[in-house]
Amino acid sequence: MGKQQNKIISLKEARTKGLKKYFTGKPCKWGHISERIVLTGNCQGCRPYVYKKRMSNPVTKNKIYEGNKKYMQTKVGKDKKNAADRLRGKINSKTIAYRRYKSAQNYIKTRLATPKWENKTLSKKIYKIANDIQKVTGVKMDVDHIIPLKADTVCGLNVWYNLTIIPRYINSLKNKNVLPEIVDHIANKVDWMEYIDSKYSFLCKTFPNQERFETYIEKQKELFKMIMDKKNHKKNPTLYKLYLMFQTSSGGGKTFTNYLMCLPVSY
Repeated sequence: MGKQQNKIISLKEARTKGLKKYFTGKPCKWGHISERIVLTGNCQGCRPYVYKKRMSNPVTKNKIYEGNKKYMQTKVGKDKKNAADRLRGKINSKTIAYRRYKSAQNYIKTRLATPKWENKTLSKKIYKIANDIQKVTGVKMDVDHIIPLKADTVCGLNVWYNLTIIPRYINSLKNKNVLPEIVDHIANKVDWMEYIDSKYSFLCKTFPNQERFETYIEKQKELFKMIMDKKNHKKNPTLYKLYLMFQTSSGGGKTFTNYLMCLPVSY
C-alpha cells in the first residue's frame, strides 16, 4: 500500500469544522507540500528549519528554554510530563523492568536494615518535620541516613536516631560518603529528638526562603576558596585556624563537599 494522501481542505472549511490543520495540496514558498496550521498558516514542512534558525540565536534560545522551564512548572505542564512518563513506561518494557528492579532493591535494603526495635512513630515524626521545614522555607529537604544503609566502609540501620534533616542540594553531594567523625560522634538516642526539633528552628531561621539558601551556598563557596588558599593564612590567622579545623574534622578531605558536611546545616 502506498502512503495515504491528505484530504484537500480549504482554510475556511477547516475553521468551520474546528480543525487545527488544513491541507491545500499546493507547495509553500520553500516547496514543501504538507499540512498547515489553521491559526498561523505556517507550513508543517518548514517547522524544523524555522526551529533550527531560531535556536541559532543565543538570546532566542535562552527565551525558549526559560519559557519551557516555566511551563513545566505549571499544573498543565506537570500533567503532560507525567502522562508522557506513564506512556513511556508502558511502551518500553526495559523501563518497567528497571523500575521494578530498583523498587525491589530499595525495599529489600530498607527492610533488612530495619530492626524489630525501630520506633516507627519517631521516624514518621522526623519525616513530618522535614516536610514542615520545606513548606516554611521553600527549600527542598531530605531525610537522610547519617550512616548510609549501604556504603563502602560501614552500613547503618534504618532507625530514627540514624535519621537527620538535610537540604536536598547538600544531600545530593554527599552520595554514600561517610565522614570519620560522624561515625564516632552520633548523638545520644535520648537527646536525638530534641536535636531534630532544634534543627527545625535553626534551618527555618537560616533559610527563610530559597533565595537565602542559594546566597548561603555561594558565600560558603567563597569562604571555602579563601580557607583553602594558603596565601591568606599569614594575612588572616582566623582563616588558618579554620583551615586546620576543617582538615581535622573532615578526615583530611579537601573538597567543597567535605566542607559542607562539616557545617551545622548538614549534621
